[in-house]
Amino acid sequence: MQGLSRPELRSRDVGGHQPRTVAGIETPHSLDEVRALVRHAMTARRRLYPISTGRNWGMGSATPVTDDNVVVDLGGMNRIRGLDLEAGFAVVEPGVTQRQLAAVLRDTPWMLNVTASCADTSVIGNALDRGDGCVRSRVHDVAGLEAVLADGSVVTTGGLDPAGRYHGRVAGPDLTQTFVQHNLGIVTAMAVSLVPRPETIGLVHGRIPRDQVGVALGAVTDFLRRGNPADGLLRVRELSLVPDHGDWMLPAGVDPSLFTILGPLMGSDATVELAEELLRKALIEVEGAEALRVVDAAEVGPDDPLYPGRSWRRASPPAAACTTRSA
Repeated sequence: MQGLSRPELRSRDVGGHQPRTVAGIETPHSLDEVRALVRHAMTARRRLYPISTGRNWGMGSATPVTDDNVVVDLGGMNRIRGLDLEAGFAVVEPGVTQRQLAAVLRDTPWMLNVTASCADTSVIGNALDRGDGCVRSRVHDVAGLEAVLADGSVVTTGGLDPAGRYHGRVAGPDLTQTFVQHNLGIVTAMAVSLVPRPETIGLVHGRIPRDQVGVALGAVTDFLRRGNPADGLLRVRELSLVPDHGDWMLPAGVDPSLFTILGPLMGSDATVELAEELLRKALIEVEGAEALRVVDAAEVGPDDPLYPGRSWRRASPPAAACTTRSA
């Protein structure tokens, strides 16, 4: 099978992690090919390291965590096997990206729980690594799985049948979460729980002094514990370094002495309005929080720092190429 060269594999690691020796690279394009290479690896006693699109950037990218693994590049398994627009589920393979699935869902009543990462990251890879979407943790999107075990046999979980059809939650034990951050097998398909498309998305953005971050985190946590009437995952975070032409740098105009509160409030007009009121009340004791903005995503202009967040309005991931953003 043709696949990535070893130098190309190393060049995709933007995190500066320890280099690893790679025993080989395989690029299966079907379930049967994955089963065959797993059986061969078991006989030859070779270790396998599966990747989806290999863009877990800043955390090792496509580089294995130990030496002498055979990298199994699943990027060529990129079919959307099924789409249920009545129940709100999609069945996808590991090579299906945010960009690909979001495009298929455009103009439907459903949206993907997109992340702030680049458009060409894998939906399955991110979910199995507990990535965060704009609505909830991606692990909560995992409804069922198809996986190849170490002996080459296939298991399906959570109502996903051997034919790749998703039937919803079923009675009896469910092994789905066993395969999250696991080494039990190679996941070859996943049933993804979609999100109802909201009437309104309000983008929250505020900058607070560094010495207020503890108070702000407690206030946001209290707001969420008491019951945020809207959907959306709020964050209190400091700025991350981003790669630019091979070097790490702060974004232009950034003040590193400030932390950021950001995220969407999603729901009906009335729900978003109520959520904003409750959030402001929760932050009343936080110095600097009076400048917090909640802006309708549809009204954000291209010169606004919140402009990339407009992608949540379309439930589309950021359009920037993966070579210029950390994922």
